[in-house]
Amino acid sequence: RIIPTRDFSWKENAWGAWQLGLRLSYVDLDHGSANGGRMTEATAGLNWWWNRYLRWMFNYNYAVVEGGSTPGHLQVLQARIQLMY
Repeated sequence: RIIPTRDFSWKENAWGAWQLGLRLSYVDLDHGSANGGRMTEATAGLNWWWNRYLRWMFNYNYAVVEGGSTPGHLQVLQARIQLMY
């Protein structure tokens, strides 16, 4: 767990801690008689730690499926809040 040096606070102009993550994934979806093609996915994630107990998480995923019966593109934007105690 990340513990910010200064917790988020409007009064003190403190922004907590930021964390950036990047990922590239590849999967072959063909197996036996299944013809799913190939998928390449890129993910960018941003975590904003307000304090040691609260984290906001934002992810953007972009995937490309080539070959198979339904090739195409996929975009996903996710947001989550995690409360730890």
